[in-house]
Amino acid sequence: DMFEKLDNAFQAQRSFISDASHELRTPMSVIAAQCEYSLEQSRSCEEYQEALTVIRRQSDKMSNLINGMLDFTRLESDPERYLREPVNLTELTESVCSGCNLPGTASCFRNCLQILSAMPIATEKRTDIFGYSL
Repeated sequence: DMFEKLDNAFQAQRSFISDASHELRTPMSVIAAQCEYSLEQSRSCEEYQEALTVIRRQSDKMSNLINGMLDFTRLESDPERYLREPVNLTELTESVCSGCNLPGTASCFRNCLQILSAMPIATEKRTDIFGYSL
């Protein structure tokens, strides 16, 4: 039992490292491609500005990911140091998904919100999300 727990912990760590590596590799690839594109020949001022904007956006993604990983590590090492607050998952889901306008997402949101609304951890039920009645 103890070996199984240890093996599961190592597996979780390997999975986390793999996921984090992938998430960091993507913005790094975009940054490298933008740099290569910008340096291969002379560009207009607008093209350089556009490339720098892309690089900045990708570096912000990386910074947010790294900060999130550091926060997670701190939370794991000292959980009593951080306040725990109840989270209304219905509101969180609505907030995260409200900017998406992909085909078929409304029914997915409706299904997700129906499940969340039925959960006892949701502190408030919403019946008018995305124009659907729950």
